[in-house]
Amino acid sequence: IPTPADATVAKAKITTTLINEHVDTVITASDSILFSDATDSNANKKDTVQGILDLAGVANTCFHVSTNANQLNQTGNGTHYTVVWNTEIFDQSGSFASNTFTAPVTGRYLLLAMVTLAGITAAADSYQINLITSNKNYTEGFGETNGYGTQVVTSINLIADMDAADTVTVTVRVTGESGDVVDIQDGTYGATEFSGCLLA
Repeated sequence: IPTPADATVAKAKITTTLINEHVDTVITASDSILFSDATDSNANKKDTVQGILDLAGVANTCFHVSTNANQLNQTGNGTHYTVVWNTEIFDQSGSFASNTFTAPVTGRYLLLAMVTLAGITAAADSYQINLITSNKNYTEGFGETNGYGTQVVTSINLIADMDAADTVTVTVRVTGESGDVVDIQDGTYGATEFSGCLLA
């Protein structure tokens, strides 16, 4: 910026010069942006365009997955089976992959899981569904299966405290069978689903 004739540089003069001399250009995701952070004593900081877009997406963290195929003979004799989610309905922050949700930021997350177990016999003693997180494992269990017939829907819903990069998966377990004869039924009719979102 040229030095004014009166040898003074004021904010208004700088602003006017920048506006008058700017050139329209196309920016890319890898370009850097300089900004003043009002939440950090107005410290000057730099980030990429993609980084800022990612932060905006994190605030809208929400996912919903399901499965489109039966998972046969996975539990029954006490096996903890990690449910496979191969149908992504939506994943707003790109935080779900390989059957696992990874928290993009520290916060409180609402998690909801529902799994249909099929092929249960009279020999079964109990069944349970679990949310396995980095900080804690959560379980919803039932000690009696004989009154439910050969198919049951089990679910678990809670608010979990998760740190950035913590993960969560869904497992199920049936006991009492002579072998792993119990199936996880597909989510065609909405019976096997997993979803979550950032609350705060």
